[in-house]
Amino acid sequence: GKKSFHSFRHSVANHLKQLGFAEHRVSELLGHQGHSTITYGRYGKGSSLSSKLELIKALEFNIDFDDIMNFNQKGKKD
Repeated sequence: GKKSFHSFRHSVANHLKQLGFAEHRVSELLGHQGHSTITYGRYGKGSSLSSKLELIKALEFNIDFDDIMNFNQKGKKD
């Protein structure tokens, strides 16, 4: 089926979940509030950039971005 850039967000969340990263860390990286408890939500600060970088470095997808760039907005190869 057709994929959108938003589907990449689902892939990132699932990939980091499978690697065992804490939900609040992944949630914050994806732009959600990320704090499901009063302890983090009220008293905790946002994650550091180095903490977020650890998650980003853990992402490893075998994607040929050049091939993706050859598709037009209707999902057909140019």
